[in-house]
Amino acid sequence: MFSKKRLVVSALVMALVLSITGCTKTTTMTYTDADGNSTTTTETTNKGGTTKVTENTDADGNVVSHEQDGYVTASIRFENYTGIDLYGIYITADYVDNWGENILKNEDEPLASGEFISWNDAFTYSENDLIWDVRIVDGEGEEIDFTGLDVSNVEDKYNIVFTFEYSEAEGYTASVIGPTEYQLIESPDGYSLSYNPEFFELYEPVETEGIDSTSLTCIIDEENKYENYIDVLLVTEYSAEDLVDGIALQTGGEVSETHLVLANGEYDAFCTSYNVSDTFCITTYIIPSNNGAYKIEIGSHIYSDEDEYAYPVSGALDDVLLSMEFDV
Repeated sequence: MFSKKRLVVSALVMALVLSITGCTKTTTMTYTDADGNSTTTTETTNKGGTTKVTENTDADGNVVSHEQDGYVTASIRFENYTGIDLYGIYITADYVDNWGENILKNEDEPLASGEFISWNDAFTYSENDLIWDVRIVDGEGEEIDFTGLDVSNVEDKYNIVFTFEYSEAEGYTASVIGPTEYQLIESPDGYSLSYNPEFFELYEPVETEGIDSTSLTCIIDEENKYENYIDVLLVTEYSAEDLVDGIALQTGGEVSETHLVLANGEYDAFCTSYNVSDTFCITTYIIPSNNGAYKIEIGSHIYSDEDEYAYPVSGALDDVLLSMEFDV
């Protein structure tokens, strides 16, 4: 027959709970003072190592503070370049036997190929658990698992990027990297943009009277280096209407009014898009400004389903466009 014993030292109450389940050992210790304030420390040891959580509560049971020693709460970005829409993404430590919840469960639409989703400050993991498994699910319910993804070499453990890709040679692959170090361009004429140097190289502005330009050329590979670009120009000698008329005359295409959503707001703009050839398209946006007009020209290769560079480059072009800020 066992009896409970209470040890009271200087009006301090200590409770110890030990739990062992499978390969996981959990020890919980609670200290309660004479006023009813408690400090609970939980140490968990498993295949990944030992972590400690300390929680302080007041006499009414309200949590005053919560500290996780050995844990990191990270933001994770998932980039889909597989050529298929993703309806499910699951992530877990390598030693865990279940997949947990679908990260996309609250999204209205699947994660389309060429797009990404950011899971901000939502994933807490142990600093000892640096080998992860990821599962993606397509529209037919087919599950594709990537196991043993090592995040130990990611310098910034608070920002991690998973990239899913597909090629005929390798099939579906997943890679894990740190956050991209984007390069920022700030023009004295009131606009800025950032770009990923993995896909773009910056060309020196062309000195033309009345025009300030910043030109980006997308690097695909050495053979097809100049097939994708974004040019940004501030034109001070002509109005937005003059530029629109000139583009319509040059291309023979229709120019429509649109709303362009960029980093610092939504702009009224004019837009036209036309195919230069069967494999190349140019899209132009004109944003009226007090100093004239901003012209954004995007030249992009028209990809086939077999083109393995289609999705990374398409996403890179979109990233630059969405990062733009203008002072109109």
